[in-house]
This record gives sequence, structure tokens and C-alpha cells, in this order.
Amino acid sequence: MIFALAIKRNLDINLQAVGTVVPVATVDIRAQMTGMVAKVWVQDGQTVKAGETLLTLDARADEANVAKVRAQMAKDQGGGPVQAPTGRRAQA
Repeated sequence: MIFALAIKRNLDINLQAVGTVVPVATVDIRAQMTGMVAKVWVQDGQTVKAGETLLTLDARADEANVAKVRAQMAKDQGGGPVQAPTGRRAQA
């Protein structure tokens, strides 16, 4: 009879293969607005959750446009700068 002693241990197996990595899921990301990116909050390849902020846009151009529109509205509603009378009537 032949007896052998069995021992339990980890066995490392290295495998080399050629192939293509396919993601479990993909998603198309579309911006709701356009503008210059001010800050990126995620790194390339990072896993993110739905609703998580990915980047912040520079709002300075939009804020300037809002101020311009508000000024025009105030002027159109008579709250803008008063012009000196010219003595002439407006012609239609």
C-alpha cells in the first residue's frame, strides 16, 4: 500500500490569453447645456451612480447673459435709465 499526505494550500494559476474586454453595461452621456468645463469631479474609468455630478460648467457667460436680459427687461418696463426729453414727438 502507498500512503500520501494531503495538505491544503492556495494554488496560484496564471493564464495568458488574447481577447476583447466587453463591459457589462454602457451608457451614452449627453449634456443638457453647453459651456466651458470648470471642474471634473470623476476620473476616467471610475464607476459612478445615477444622478452623481460628473462635471461643473463655468457659469460666468450664463450669468452675464441673465444680467443683460434683466437690464433690458427693466429698461423695457420703464425702470431703466431716464432719457432727457428732446422736445420732439416720437414718430410711428
